[in-house]
Amino acid sequence: FHPAVTATLRQRQKELPEWVTAHSWKAQKRLHHRLKDLQESRNKNVAVVAIARELAGFLRAVLVRLADDQQWEYGRIGRAS
Repeated sequence: FHPAVTATLRQRQKELPEWVTAHSWKAQKRLHHRLKDLQESRNKNVAVVAIARELAGFLRAVLVRLADDQQWEYGRIGRAS
């Protein structure tokens, strides 16, 4: 398995801002390679949890930027006031 942008994925991303798709592709490539590396040296479950934590960080970054762009009121996900 290798990261790829399929036709289905391209269709889902059609209406998203360009920076979101760029950020998601960066996350996809990084997490794919990171998981492969971690599985060589760690227990599979430990590797998956580590990747899940990194994915949460990528998602938070997107949410914070969307909140700033849209001027949403947000609490804990955003930057400290």
